[in-house]
Amino acid sequence: MPELETSPAVPKDTDEPPGARRTHELLTPLQVAERLKCSRATVYKLIHDGELPVLRVGNTFRIDWSLAYAAMSRPVETAT
Repeated sequence: MPELETSPAVPKDTDEPPGARRTHELLTPLQVAERLKCSRATVYKLIHDGELPVLRVGNTFRIDWSLAYAAMSRPVETAT
């Protein structure tokens, strides 16, 4: 019987959150708030300000966790 080949390790993306799956994990604003350890109001403010990309499903928001993690990992600009 021929030996099965194993595929090489998939390179790790630097913008991928720890423990993330390679699929898109869509979360509610409350779930994102829990993961980011902030309030749900803060998540809605980030959505409103355009800092957090969202998908509209009916009248609700769904947030791709890998995109939210990447958005929150960017350096914050400060006024001088």
